[in-house]
Amino acid sequence: MFPRFNDFAFYDNIYNLIYIIVMPIFFFVAGYFSKTDDNSDIKAFKSLIIPFFVFSVLWYIFDYFFRGNVPPMPFIFPVSGLWFLVSLFSIKLFLPILIKIKHIFWISLIMALLIAIPDVPNNLLSLGRTFGFTPVFLLGHYYKNSEEYLDSLRVTIKKIIISFRDFIKNNKVLLFFILIASLIIIDIIGNYILPGRFTFRLSYIELHQGFKYGMLKRLFAISSGIIITLLLTLFMTDKKSFLTKIGRNSLAIYILHFYLIAFSNFFINKTSVGHLISNNFFLAGTYIILSTTIILIILSPDIFNDSIRKLTSYVWNIFFKTTSK
Repeated sequence: MFPRFNDFAFYDNIYNLIYIIVMPIFFFVAGYFSKTDDNSDIKAFKSLIIPFFVFSVLWYIFDYFFRGNVPPMPFIFPVSGLWFLVSLFSIKLFLPILIKIKHIFWISLIMALLIAIPDVPNNLLSLGRTFGFTPVFLLGHYYKNSEEYLDSLRVTIKKIIISFRDFIKNNKVLLFFILIASLIIIDIIGNYILPGRFTFRLSYIELHQGFKYGMLKRLFAISSGIIITLLLTLFMTDKKSFLTKIGRNSLAIYILHFYLIAFSNFFINKTSVGHLISNNFFLAGTYIILSTTIILIILSPDIFNDSIRKLTSYVWNIFFKTTSK
């Protein structure tokens, strides 16, 4: 994530908006590509938990030498965005059970609202975020089989839904304006009712909110992520592009970009040039665009994703006798 540049409300709003919509997209895509087979739990452990432990250790070492930070409870409270791996593993682990439960999407939505009632650290093993993002993960998992769901509806309702979907999908200009309008509305409402960087990490009591009002805010955050994600799916095509490579190597980009962000924040906060940028609206905007582009270009090559796979396999082979395919 780029520096917040709190002195400029425009960039601060964008920063907070990103927190509402980006992670739902990640979980939706993860749900879309998730499968339930005999080895799905082993595969999830190898591809998610092993990298979590490995890169947690690397981050603790990096953070200590770079900023002198010492984690109070290593691994228990995931650091540097690595909570995503823990939450994703937890959902994947229980997915074979979840999909057998009737109305599981609505049940998961209710649980996402209720989990923040107890006055306990929701960041414990990323518990709050796991429940908060389970609905959108399940939505992604069912989305690839959406035709089967449509077939279960009444013919009239099915025709209305398909006609509306195809009309929006085939009118890209209209779809673009709907997307932009949705982002603006979500940004305005979100900055008014949500605390900055709303990530399901804190309980309602920690946020100093009543349960009912807190639930409405959380429901707004979940719904916003789902709406934007579904609108973006209507833009999807089968054509390959530079974004295809980014998507294929998204795990490496996600895990490694925190290190580059740490250096970026150091540059902005500790250097004279950085102070100059942070005090100028146009320079700050230019820096955000350039730094984001550079990070994607640096981390998108296959070598980083391949290296993470090799490192994961190496650690796996040290501790386990067999390997999963």
